[in-house]
Amino acid sequence: MVSELDHFGVGINMNRSSTRLTFKILIISAILLAPFSISVIGLNGSSPISYSFSAQDIDQEIYTPAFLDSVRIVEYNSITDALDALENGNADMLGHRINMSDYDLVDTYSNIHKQWAYEDGFYLLTINCEKSPLSSSYFRKAIAYTVNKTHIASDIMNDTVVQLDYAVGLNNEFCPEDALGGEFYDSRFSEAYQQLSLAGLLDVDEDGMVEDSDGSEFQLELLYPTDKPGLYDIASNISADLLSIGINNTLVSSTYDVIQNDISNFTTDYDLALFYQEIPSFGFEWTATTFDSDNIEKFGKNIARISDNTLDNFAYQYTDSTQKSYADNIGLNAANRIQELNPVIPLFSYKWLSVYTDANLEGWIDDTFGGAFGQWNPVSLVSKPGSSNELIVAVLPEYFDTFVPSLNPFINGSVITHEWITGYFFNPYMLIYDSPISTLPDGRPAIRHSTSWLVQFAGQASEILAGETRATYYCDPNANWTDGVKITAQDYKFSYGYLASNSLISDSDRIGIVKVIGDYVAGINYGKHELFVERFMGELPILPKHIWEEKNVTTWVPSVADMVGSGPFKLESYTSGSEMILTRNTEYYPELDNDAPTLVTYSLNPESPIPAESVSIRLVVNDRSRIENVSLTYTYRIGNLNFTNVIETNRDASGFEGLIPARVTADSVVWEVRSYDIWGNHALLISGEYSRVIEATTSDNLPIVIAAGGIGVVAVLAILYLKKK
Repeated sequence: MVSELDHFGVGINMNRSSTRLTFKILIISAILLAPFSISVIGLNGSSPISYSFSAQDIDQEIYTPAFLDSVRIVEYNSITDALDALENGNADMLGHRINMSDYDLVDTYSNIHKQWAYEDGFYLLTINCEKSPLSSSYFRKAIAYTVNKTHIASDIMNDTVVQLDYAVGLNNEFCPEDALGGEFYDSRFSEAYQQLSLAGLLDVDEDGMVEDSDGSEFQLELLYPTDKPGLYDIASNISADLLSIGINNTLVSSTYDVIQNDISNFTTDYDLALFYQEIPSFGFEWTATTFDSDNIEKFGKNIARISDNTLDNFAYQYTDSTQKSYADNIGLNAANRIQELNPVIPLFSYKWLSVYTDANLEGWIDDTFGGAFGQWNPVSLVSKPGSSNELIVAVLPEYFDTFVPSLNPFINGSVITHEWITGYFFNPYMLIYDSPISTLPDGRPAIRHSTSWLVQFAGQASEILAGETRATYYCDPNANWTDGVKITAQDYKFSYGYLASNSLISDSDRIGIVKVIGDYVAGINYGKHELFVERFMGELPILPKHIWEEKNVTTWVPSVADMVGSGPFKLESYTSGSEMILTRNTEYYPELDNDAPTLVTYSLNPESPIPAESVSIRLVVNDRSRIENVSLTYTYRIGNLNFTNVIETNRDASGFEGLIPARVTADSVVWEVRSYDIWGNHALLISGEYSRVIEATTSDNLPIVIAAGGIGVVAVLAILYLKKK
């Protein structure tokens, strides 16, 4: 269990004998004092933590332990040999992407299934909005209504691409394409003519081509790459469609690299161009900020050179936002605004192909994010009756030559990108080593090693500089390395420092301090205001410090015994250039957090309060994941009237604190403290009551003044220990 007190480096240590002694003292005190008390504090009237609730209705996805006993990776000499093995049931999946040149070969096999996945990027028709008549949004929308994306995807690219309307990647969990896309998939010439009319572009001289709004003739140039398959046919098709509605144009050819470089550097005065845009897998940064007018002339930004106040405001609001829900709304609004103004016209996203057979195993995931060999099938598949409970992955010689040349995943200088983690090869390293977060096929995050996570910005926590973001991960306290050593925040600190110092991750210079709080909380500072930093940082493997420390990343060759991990599988054997076998890690730990927060300790100041004085309540609260809030509810009772207030307690280095203000007119104060964790589990932690001082007389006429609040605290603590016992 992870306590908030432990997070801040404060420990509670009470041995068994001292616990029993304290318990006895509390019980005796409660018994002796009870006859004199006016009201005894109880939790919900009788006992502590009477009510707790689990968040069963919250959709908590989790990277589950595996059902398979083993995974065996076997090398085959050729793509034909590997596909033959799948066809005959001797292997279950190919651990590579299928080259486009082999698509027809795959079609010759009857027992092989295709799994398509999407690239993090798309081809678009970019428009130079500074030039006339392209500066008119009506004219640009006329172009958008003219282009036939369905024909491009189905007939020209043979369904190896997916048509797009929105400038948001298909892997993005917030992509609106499925729900809202389609307005511009097919040519709609009547709408295109209407937009031309609104733009003031008419065929005044009746030569079949429209003139500019000032009556002048124009001819647009459509720039396209000659060295990318299908792009000439796409450009020709777009050109013909534009000519059919009277937009005069001509084709201009170049190479892919020249077009990408010149447009990104603003060194070409183009009209229209086919341009490939890479975008992040997570969030809306590209969509919401790229078309800020301040980004004109900045490399790779605002290539359409559009100036629009609304887009400028979206960019400012997104970059200034510290709330994801707010930023997501901005991103979606920006996507709609881009579709309305059409500075670029998204055309299609590439699909890539992976293959498998279900002859031996069932439960295959439709993973459009990682393909058939992504991270989810190894922990989802189960064997069919009569089949071995093993996943066999067929690979080609390049697999052991380039991707797994050693048990050291970094020995060949590979930089860990999203594509390295999943997308090009079956990745055994990410089955041996765990990561804080995994990504579901629909783009949403899933619990892996981290039970919860938090993103903070400058001013929200200490040691976060202006312009920085901190991704804080709450480590699972139940997790061990496969050699039995506990996984702690120190492993996180080591891993991010090791990967950054050896330049093994993109933008490694942005990794700043790693702040460790207690045993199970690690916060990584990132040198940029980045709303989704926890997603791409959370994909990285966590390495065991006690194994990797002081190892040379470019020369160390681990043995099988050195491959201590914490993932769903562990290494059984490795034969260089031939075979690799993983077996199920039976101690793999992820599970849903359905446990409510619990109270570790609390105190009142003053210890024996009365309504006429302010009362501070301090608490230490325990939770397996992360406490979301701790609320204090208090009610002043004045005669027959009740006045209730609810406040959220303040969190500091020693726990939580709430303040009940003094109210001299109150007869009594009834209070309670509730807590919610990040997953919605919640509990009534403690409740109580204190009253005015009341004078009583014994049989000897001696005045005894008993403060009900103080007596009640003793009683509550006694009950707490009794309950725990």
